[in-house]
Amino acid sequence: MTPDQAQQLITGVNRDVLVLVEENRKFQDSVVDSLLDGITKQMTDEERKSLADAIKSGNAEKASALWPKGILPDYWGKARNLIQWYSEFNQLDDAIRAGKRADEIASQIERMKKVNLLVAPLEKASGNPFRFDSLLRQLKQRDALFDAFNQSGSLVSTPGGFPTGQTSVLFFPGLPPGTVLTTGGIFVTGGPLDMQPITAAQVLGLPVGTSAPLADGPGDASVGLTLTNPKTNGASFNYALDNRPMSLAPGQAASFTDGPEWIVTFDRGEGRSLARHKLVAGSYQFTVTGASWDLTKQTYETTIDNSANNNPFHYVINSEQVVVEARGSRTHTSNYPPVIKFDTGTGQDRTKKVTDAKATYRVGIDSSSNTWDLFDSVAPGGLQSKILATASSSGGPVSALNLGAGLPTGAQP
Repeated sequence: MTPDQAQQLITGVNRDVLVLVEENRKFQDSVVDSLLDGITKQMTDEERKSLADAIKSGNAEKASALWPKGILPDYWGKARNLIQWYSEFNQLDDAIRAGKRADEIASQIERMKKVNLLVAPLEKASGNPFRFDSLLRQLKQRDALFDAFNQSGSLVSTPGGFPTGQTSVLFFPGLPPGTVLTTGGIFVTGGPLDMQPITAAQVLGLPVGTSAPLADGPGDASVGLTLTNPKTNGASFNYALDNRPMSLAPGQAASFTDGPEWIVTFDRGEGRSLARHKLVAGSYQFTVTGASWDLTKQTYETTIDNSANNNPFHYVINSEQVVVEARGSRTHTSNYPPVIKFDTGTGQDRTKKVTDAKATYRVGIDSSSNTWDLFDSVAPGGLQSKILATASSSGGPVSALNLGAGLPTGAQP
């Protein structure tokens, strides 16, 4: 990709932006003309044109001086809203035509959104054609395209600059499909010009967690007595074990090895009698129905779902080494809450202790740390791609590119 080719793309984006700007100006000009049709019948063509020009230039003082006498105040109120609209719009138009960057004019676009609401009742049923979000998105695409050229003048992969976490991908005409460059904290790949949010893991075709990861837990396998308060209960629970006050938060489990028998007592709720259970080794779960609590013996069925991942996933569950193949899943049963250990991809182990009696955990990448984890839900990789690890360069310096190309000045009346 040469600077000339990049300049053509930048100019094309700017022309599309200019079309939006001009469409909106013409539309609002027609709104002004419709307003004046009802109040300027006694004015000459020259007087009417001077008043229209004053409104369209955003000059409230001049428009007030030219305003015909005896017209209902409601008409002047509408005209005053239009004057405010043109005042903001002309400043935005100037900034766009000057080639200002999207982040420099984002606040002006937000102000235009608010001011536009003032004139909405004056507009035709079709509504205002100005698509503010589309305008800002196109300007951001143009800026990203400009930034993607480094000082050598070529679109290159930045050595050691692989983005992490949430970032953006710029689709760039002329790049071979499947090729991905990294530059300026974003990804650049082939395709019709566009820019979308994405994570580094998705670019690599890896699943990304879309829920909070399964909470880390103690690494000791359960023996003796285990009591669990599932997170689905949604409330902490107080009980006594051999007359010792205890409490479990939602999703928490507690293990005891001082048996072989234990006495568990707790308030059933709803004015019912105090529950008293004599327990032997095993796993038990507190359950709640309405406001009534109970305790039941529990077994666990845990599924590790690797169906969104093109790679095998290695882990240890209850001291057993397991591999779930790419695009596969495995289900495990246990009398105690299973303990799961796995490598996060950084050489560090992560340990999870499951507390739900039946649950499926999906293998994916935590986008905040770019490490493997287990989730309730994941999104599949967004791009199957080849990362270019080395930079190449050709062409002239980046200073040869003109960010504001195709945006002539002097369009205001």
